[in-house]
Amino acid sequence: MYLRTKRIKRSVGDQGHSAMPALSAAFDHPDDAARYAHERIGNRRDRE
Repeated sequence: MYLRTKRIKRSVGDQGHSAMPALSAAFDHPDDAARYAHERIGNRRDRE
């Protein structure tokens, strides 16, 4: 079987993974940011 070397080169490894940016003071936890976003969206989820 032919080994596809291009796919290996394109795959994301642990070394190439960038870290997530720090959250602002208003959002100490990712859950707080998600809650804020959901409150802002409200009933407009189905519209663009």
